[in-house]
Amino acid sequence: MKFSSKASYIAGASLLAVITVSSVASSVYSLKKNNTPAIVQKVSPVAAIASPSFSSQPDWRQNFADKPNGQLDPAVWRFEIGNNDGWGNEEVQNYTDSQDNVRVEGGNLVIEAKKTGNTYTSARITSEGSLDFVYGKIDIVAKLPTGKGIWPALWFWPTDDKYSAEPVKRSERDMTWLNNGELDLIEGTAQGDSDFSGSMHSLGNYPGHGERTGVVTVKNPSSAYHTYSMEWTPSTMKYLVDGKAFKTVTNNGSGFRSWPYDQRYHLIMNIAMGGTQSQNLITRTRPFGIDDKSSPWQLKVQSISYYPYVQN
Repeated sequence: MKFSSKASYIAGASLLAVITVSSVASSVYSLKKNNTPAIVQKVSPVAAIASPSFSSQPDWRQNFADKPNGQLDPAVWRFEIGNNDGWGNEEVQNYTDSQDNVRVEGGNLVIEAKKTGNTYTSARITSEGSLDFVYGKIDIVAKLPTGKGIWPALWFWPTDDKYSAEPVKRSERDMTWLNNGELDLIEGTAQGDSDFSGSMHSLGNYPGHGERTGVVTVKNPSSAYHTYSMEWTPSTMKYLVDGKAFKTVTNNGSGFRSWPYDQRYHLIMNIAMGGTQSQNLITRTRPFGIDDKSSPWQLKVQSISYYPYVQN
Protein backbone atom coordinates (compact mmCIF):
# COMPACT_ATOMS: atom_id res chain seq x y z
CA MET A 1 0.00 0.00 0.00
CA LYS A 2 1.85 3.07 -1.27
CA PHE A 3 2.06 6.14 0.98
CA SER A 4 2.22 9.02 -1.47
CA SER A 5 2.19 12.08 0.78
CA LYS A 6 2.55 13.01 4.43
CA ALA A 7 -0.86 14.68 4.79
CA SER A 8 -0.88 14.15 8.52
CA TYR A 9 -0.70 15.68 11.96
CA ILE A 10 0.08 14.46 15.46
CA ALA A 11 -2.57 14.90 18.13
CA GLY A 12 -0.22 15.84 20.95
CA ALA A 13 3.36 16.85 21.54
CA SER A 14 4.83 14.41 24.07
CA LEU A 15 6.54 11.30 22.78
CA LEU A 16 5.93 8.01 24.55
CA ALA A 17 8.87 6.19 23.03
CA VAL A 18 11.24 6.82 20.15
CA ILE A 19 13.63 4.16 18.94
CA THR A 20 16.50 5.50 16.85
CA VAL A 21 19.72 4.22 15.34
CA SER A 22 22.78 6.31 15.97
CA SER A 23 24.99 4.40 13.55
CA VAL A 24 24.06 1.69 11.09
CA ALA A 25 27.65 0.49 10.99
CA SER A 26 27.87 -0.15 14.70
CA SER A 27 24.15 -0.83 15.17
CA VAL A 28 23.85 1.17 18.37
CA TYR A 29 20.22 1.42 19.40
CA SER A 30 18.95 4.21 21.63
CA LEU A 31 15.57 4.14 23.37
CA LYS A 32 14.12 7.43 24.55
CA LYS A 33 11.50 7.47 27.27
CA ASN A 34 10.42 10.84 28.60
CA ASN A 35 13.30 12.35 26.58
CA THR A 36 15.91 10.40 28.58
CA PRO A 37 18.22 8.38 26.29
CA ALA A 38 19.40 4.95 27.33
CA ILE A 39 21.53 2.45 25.44
CA VAL A 40 19.59 -0.73 24.82
CA GLN A 41 22.15 -2.86 23.05
CA LYS A 42 25.10 -2.85 20.72
CA VAL A 43 25.00 -5.53 18.06
CA SER A 44 27.83 -6.98 16.06
CA PRO A 45 26.44 -7.22 12.50
CA VAL A 46 28.41 -10.36 11.66
CA ALA A 47 27.43 -12.20 14.82
CA ALA A 48 23.83 -11.04 14.54
CA ILE A 49 23.44 -12.44 11.05
CA ALA A 50 24.78 -15.78 12.22
CA SER A 51 22.54 -15.99 15.28
CA PRO A 52 19.52 -13.65 15.21
CA SER A 53 17.17 -13.41 18.17
CA PHE A 54 14.80 -10.98 19.81
CA SER A 55 14.31 -9.72 23.34
CA SER A 56 11.97 -11.85 25.44
CA GLN A 57 10.27 -8.70 26.74
CA PRO A 58 8.76 -5.91 24.62
CA ASP A 59 10.36 -2.46 24.80
CA TRP A 60 7.20 -0.83 23.40
CA ARG A 61 3.67 -2.09 23.83
CA GLN A 62 0.10 -0.95 23.36
CA ASN A 63 -2.42 -3.21 25.10
CA PHE A 64 -5.86 -1.82 24.39
CA ALA A 65 -7.51 -4.01 27.01
CA ASP A 66 -5.92 -1.56 29.48
CA LYS A 67 -7.20 1.56 27.71
CA PRO A 68 -10.46 3.38 28.46
CA ASN A 69 -13.05 3.72 25.73
CA GLY A 70 -12.74 6.88 23.66
CA GLN A 71 -10.00 8.63 21.73
CA LEU A 72 -6.57 7.18 21.01
CA ASP A 73 -3.58 8.19 23.12
CA PRO A 74 -2.40 11.44 21.47
CA ALA A 75 1.18 10.80 22.61
CA VAL A 76 1.33 7.65 20.50
CA TRP A 77 -0.82 7.95 17.38
CA ARG A 78 -0.74 10.35 14.45
CA PHE A 79 -3.71 10.69 12.09
CA GLU A 80 -3.44 10.92 8.30
CA ILE A 81 -6.37 12.86 6.89
CA GLY A 82 -8.27 13.21 3.63
CA ASN A 83 -8.26 11.40 0.29
CA ASN A 84 -4.87 12.66 -0.95
CA ASP A 85 -5.69 11.98 -4.62
CA GLY A 86 -6.47 8.34 -3.89
CA TRP A 87 -3.26 7.69 -1.90
CA GLY A 88 -1.52 6.45 -5.04
CA ASN A 89 -4.01 3.61 -5.54
CA GLU A 90 -7.16 5.40 -6.77
CA GLU A 91 -8.82 4.77 -3.40
CA VAL A 92 -12.19 6.42 -2.74
CA GLN A 93 -12.31 6.81 1.06
CA ASN A 94 -11.72 9.98 3.05
CA TYR A 95 -9.68 9.40 6.18
CA THR A 96 -10.82 11.23 9.33
CA ASP A 97 -9.81 11.55 12.97
CA SER A 98 -13.43 11.23 14.12
CA GLN A 99 -14.33 8.64 16.73
CA ASP A 100 -16.91 7.45 14.20
CA ASN A 101 -13.91 6.05 12.32
CA VAL A 102 -11.19 5.46 14.92
CA ARG A 103 -11.43 4.90 18.67
CA VAL A 104 -10.70 2.61 21.61
CA GLU A 105 -13.71 0.44 22.33
CA GLY A 106 -14.22 -2.79 24.27
CA GLY A 107 -10.50 -3.47 24.72
CA ASN A 108 -9.61 -2.84 21.08
CA LEU A 109 -8.26 -0.10 18.89
CA VAL A 110 -11.06 0.08 16.31
CA ILE A 111 -10.68 1.45 12.79
CA GLU A 112 -14.12 1.58 11.17
CA ALA A 113 -14.75 2.11 7.47
CA LYS A 114 -18.27 2.91 6.35
CA LYS A 115 -20.56 4.29 3.70
CA THR A 116 -21.56 7.76 4.89
CA GLY A 117 -24.20 9.30 2.66
CA ASN A 118 -22.69 9.41 -0.81
CA THR A 119 -19.13 9.11 0.47
CA TYR A 120 -16.89 6.58 2.17
CA THR A 121 -15.01 7.34 5.38
CA SER A 122 -12.29 5.43 7.20
CA ALA A 123 -9.17 6.05 9.29
CA ARG A 124 -5.44 5.74 8.85
CA ILE A 125 -3.10 6.03 11.82
CA THR A 126 0.66 5.86 12.24
CA SER A 127 3.19 5.42 15.04
CA GLU A 128 5.61 7.92 13.46
CA GLY A 129 7.21 9.92 16.26
CA SER A 130 6.33 7.28 18.84
CA LEU A 131 7.64 3.99 17.48
CA ASP A 132 10.31 4.40 14.80
CA PHE A 133 12.59 1.39 14.74
CA VAL A 134 15.14 -0.59 12.77
CA TYR A 135 15.29 -4.39 13.25
CA GLY A 136 13.26 -6.34 15.77
CA LYS A 137 10.02 -8.26 16.02
CA ILE A 138 6.51 -6.82 15.89
CA ASP A 139 3.44 -8.78 17.04
CA ILE A 140 0.01 -7.34 16.23
CA VAL A 141 -3.00 -9.22 17.62
CA ALA A 142 -5.98 -8.27 15.48
CA LYS A 143 -9.21 -9.08 13.71
CA LEU A 144 -9.17 -8.03 10.06
CA PRO A 145 -12.33 -7.18 8.10
CA THR A 146 -13.24 -8.85 4.84
CA GLY A 147 -15.60 -7.65 2.16
CA LYS A 148 -15.69 -6.83 -1.52
CA GLY A 149 -13.75 -3.64 -2.11
CA ILE A 150 -12.36 -3.50 1.45
CA TRP A 151 -8.60 -3.36 1.87
CA PRO A 152 -7.32 -3.46 5.49
CA ALA A 153 -3.57 -3.17 5.98
CA LEU A 154 -0.90 -3.37 8.69
CA TRP A 155 2.30 -2.05 7.13
CA PHE A 156 5.50 -0.05 7.60
CA TRP A 157 6.87 3.07 5.93
CA PRO A 158 10.40 4.56 6.18
CA THR A 159 10.74 7.42 8.64
CA ASP A 160 13.98 9.04 7.41
CA ASP A 161 14.20 8.36 3.65
CA LYS A 162 17.85 7.40 3.89
CA TYR A 163 18.31 6.80 0.17
CA SER A 164 17.67 9.72 -2.16
CA ALA A 165 18.41 8.47 -5.65
CA GLU A 166 17.22 10.23 -8.78
CA PRO A 167 13.45 10.30 -9.50
CA VAL A 168 12.19 6.99 -10.86
CA LYS A 169 9.27 6.52 -13.26
CA ARG A 170 7.63 3.36 -14.55
CA SER A 171 5.04 3.86 -17.29
CA GLU A 172 4.84 7.54 -16.31
CA ARG A 173 4.09 6.67 -12.68
CA ASP A 174 6.32 8.22 -10.05
CA MET A 175 8.02 5.30 -8.32
CA THR A 176 10.62 7.31 -6.40
CA TRP A 177 9.09 6.09 -3.13
CA LEU A 178 10.64 2.69 -3.88
CA ASN A 179 14.13 4.07 -3.12
CA ASN A 180 13.47 3.57 0.59
CA GLY A 181 11.15 0.59 0.36
CA GLU A 182 7.85 -0.39 1.90
CA LEU A 183 6.98 -3.33 4.15
CA ASP A 184 3.42 -4.65 3.94
CA LEU A 185 3.07 -7.13 6.78
CA ILE A 186 -0.52 -8.08 5.97
CA GLU A 187 -3.14 -6.55 3.70
CA GLY A 188 -6.47 -7.62 2.29
CA THR A 189 -7.04 -8.48 -1.35
CA ALA A 190 -10.37 -6.57 -1.52
CA GLN A 191 -11.97 -9.67 -3.05
CA GLY A 192 -14.19 -10.48 -0.07
CA ASP A 193 -12.36 -13.68 0.86
CA SER A 194 -9.97 -14.79 3.60
CA ASP A 195 -6.82 -14.44 1.50
CA PHE A 196 -4.26 -11.85 2.58
CA SER A 197 -0.86 -10.90 1.24
CA GLY A 198 2.45 -9.64 2.60
CA SER A 199 4.99 -7.81 0.43
CA MET A 200 8.50 -6.34 0.64
CA HIS A 201 8.84 -3.59 -1.96
CA SER A 202 12.07 -1.97 -3.12
CA LEU A 203 13.49 -0.22 -6.17
CA GLY A 204 14.46 -3.59 -7.64
CA ASN A 205 11.40 -5.52 -6.48
CA TYR A 206 7.89 -4.18 -6.91
CA PRO A 207 4.59 -5.33 -8.46
CA GLY A 208 5.25 -6.58 -11.97
CA HIS A 209 9.02 -6.50 -11.52
CA GLY A 210 10.58 -9.15 -9.28
CA GLU A 211 7.72 -8.78 -6.81
CA ARG A 212 8.31 -10.30 -3.36
CA THR A 213 4.83 -11.18 -2.12
CA GLY A 214 3.45 -14.08 -0.14
CA VAL A 215 -0.23 -15.02 0.10
CA VAL A 216 -1.81 -16.63 3.15
CA THR A 217 -5.35 -17.82 3.88
CA VAL A 218 -6.42 -16.80 7.39
CA LYS A 219 -9.20 -18.79 9.08
CA ASN A 220 -12.03 -16.57 10.36
CA PRO A 221 -9.98 -13.35 10.05
CA SER A 222 -12.80 -11.01 11.08
CA SER A 223 -14.27 -13.06 13.93
CA ALA A 224 -11.13 -14.53 15.55
CA TYR A 225 -7.98 -12.83 16.80
CA HIS A 226 -4.77 -13.78 15.03
CA THR A 227 -1.19 -12.69 15.67
CA TYR A 228 0.45 -11.01 12.67
CA SER A 229 4.23 -10.80 13.09
CA MET A 230 7.25 -9.34 11.34
CA GLU A 231 10.75 -10.57 12.22
CA TRP A 232 13.38 -8.21 10.86
CA THR A 233 17.16 -8.64 11.06
CA PRO A 234 20.06 -7.31 8.94
CA SER A 235 19.96 -10.55 6.92
CA THR A 236 16.30 -11.62 6.72
CA MET A 237 12.73 -10.34 6.72
CA LYS A 238 10.00 -12.76 7.72
CA TYR A 239 6.20 -12.45 7.91
CA LEU A 240 4.16 -14.82 10.08
CA VAL A 241 0.55 -15.54 11.05
CA ASP A 242 0.12 -17.23 14.43
CA GLY A 243 3.81 -18.12 14.47
CA LYS A 244 3.85 -19.73 11.00
CA ALA A 245 5.96 -17.99 8.35
CA PHE A 246 4.31 -17.35 4.99
CA LYS A 247 6.97 -15.11 3.41
CA THR A 248 10.74 -14.85 3.99
CA VAL A 249 13.24 -12.75 2.04
CA THR A 250 17.02 -12.85 2.49
CA ASN A 251 19.36 -9.89 2.04
CA ASN A 252 21.48 -10.77 -1.01
CA GLY A 253 24.02 -8.02 -0.27
CA SER A 254 23.42 -6.15 -3.53
CA GLY A 255 22.60 -2.83 -1.88
CA PHE A 256 19.62 -0.58 -1.33
CA ARG A 257 17.92 -1.37 -4.66
CA SER A 258 17.11 -4.77 -3.19
CA TRP A 259 17.47 -4.12 0.54
CA PRO A 260 16.78 -0.55 1.70
CA TYR A 261 15.70 -1.99 5.06
CA ASP A 262 18.61 -0.71 7.15
CA GLN A 263 16.79 2.39 8.33
CA ARG A 264 13.96 3.30 10.69
CA TYR A 265 10.37 2.46 9.79
CA HIS A 266 7.09 3.18 11.53
CA LEU A 267 3.75 1.35 11.64
CA ILE A 268 0.68 2.36 9.64
CA MET A 269 -2.77 0.80 10.08
CA ASN A 270 -5.78 1.59 7.91
CA ILE A 271 -8.74 0.35 5.89
CA ALA A 272 -8.64 1.49 2.26
CA MET A 273 -11.67 1.21 0.00
CA GLY A 274 -12.09 0.64 -3.72
CA GLY A 275 -9.19 1.62 -5.95
CA THR A 276 -6.87 -0.60 -7.96
CA GLN A 277 -7.47 -3.66 -5.79
CA SER A 278 -11.19 -3.86 -6.60
CA GLN A 279 -11.47 -2.77 -10.24
CA ASN A 280 -12.44 -6.30 -11.25
CA LEU A 281 -15.45 -6.06 -8.90
CA ILE A 282 -17.01 -2.96 -10.48
CA THR A 283 -20.61 -3.43 -11.64
CA ARG A 284 -23.60 -1.18 -12.18
CA THR A 285 -24.58 -1.57 -8.53
CA ARG A 286 -20.96 -1.49 -7.31
CA PRO A 287 -19.45 1.51 -9.14
CA PHE A 288 -16.30 1.34 -6.99
CA GLY A 289 -16.29 -2.42 -6.49
CA ILE A 290 -17.47 -1.99 -2.88
CA ASP A 291 -20.32 -4.04 -1.44
CA ASP A 292 -22.13 -1.21 0.38
CA LYS A 293 -24.62 -3.60 1.98
CA SER A 294 -21.83 -4.92 4.24
CA SER A 295 -21.05 -1.49 5.73
CA PRO A 296 -19.59 -0.84 8.28
CA TRP A 297 -16.31 -2.77 8.41
CA GLN A 298 -14.05 -2.87 11.48
CA LEU A 299 -10.35 -3.58 11.98
CA LYS A 300 -9.88 -4.45 15.67
CA VAL A 301 -6.42 -4.41 17.24
CA GLN A 302 -6.09 -5.95 20.69
CA SER A 303 -2.37 -5.33 21.23
CA ILE A 304 0.89 -4.32 19.53
CA SER A 305 4.29 -5.34 20.89
CA TYR A 306 7.80 -4.46 19.72
CA TYR A 307 10.72 -6.73 20.72
CA PRO A 308 14.24 -5.37 19.95
CA TYR A 309 16.69 -7.36 17.90
CA VAL A 310 19.51 -8.63 20.13
CA GLN A 311 22.64 -10.75 19.92
CA ASN A 312 22.83 -14.18 21.56
